[in-house]
Amino acid sequence: MINTAADGSDFWIYLSGCEKNKSCYNLEFVGLWNCAEAIKKCQEVADETNKNENPLKVMITNEGKTAAPFLYMFLYEGGISEELFIRNFEKFSFYNRNFSDEVSKK
Repeated sequence: MINTAADGSDFWIYLSGCEKNKSCYNLEFVGLWNCAEAIKKCQEVADETNKNENPLKVMITNEGKTAAPFLYMFLYEGGISEELFIRNFEKFSFYNRNFSDEVSKK
């Protein structure tokens, strides 16, 4: 697990299915948002995000008090190139920030 941040938001990068700490088969970017003060709005934004055709999905947990935006990738043998990693990092950061911005709107 790697803890990182971009666009003012903390998030985590998980690698799994690795052999000897390399050649991983799965890569996941995960954000975590406290929705306790905006449960209804978080659910609405999550529902809208999940029905759109974008790579980011949002899971609502903790009776609606927590939202976890995530982007999950299956990798083939050989892992992921630096270019593709950066592209997906930026893509996740963009959609994660959009989720936050939409929830913040009144």
